[in-house]
Amino acid sequence: MVQSSSSRARPLGALLRFDHERLEASFLDLVDEFHEGDRDDLRAMWARFETRLLAHFGAEERYLLPLFAKVDPGEAAALLAEHDRFRRKLEELGVGVDLHVVRLDVAEELVTGLREHAAREDRLFYRWAESHVDRARRTLVERRLRGRAPRGRGRDRGGSGNRPRPTSRK
Repeated sequence: MVQSSSSRARPLGALLRFDHERLEASFLDLVDEFHEGDRDDLRAMWARFETRLLAHFGAEERYLLPLFAKVDPGEAAALLAEHDRFRRKLEELGVGVDLHVVRLDVAEELVTGLREHAAREDRLFYRWAESHVDRARRTLVERRLRGRAPRGRGRDRGGSGNRPRPTSRK
């Protein structure tokens, strides 16, 4: 497999942080569109944002968090719980977009929460991932973030609905 030079040079943590920045920029564009009032554009932008955010969660949940759970099960479970909370917010906002009644306070709460979540992931999870995740798994994460299905037999069955959940060790 041939990788671009930027792909090879970017550590996994930097790749994931960049994706957080891209997601935040997309969301801020959504807020601008909300104020401009074009509902068709808003709905299309929302769909792209939601797809990207769910791909980000899916990459972490499928390829990284199960490994991280072996090292820090409590933190891995907390990150998964945050992902679930964000999914509920996405549903609430998505309904608002569809009904043309987006609540700005809920949108701002999502952005604030995503920023805090990103900082939490960066402090421990992403630093751990940079030194403990192999190249093949990193490639799978990158493909998922870019919206491409991984290649190979049975390597990824897709969807985050069947994501492995870390077990809590006491």
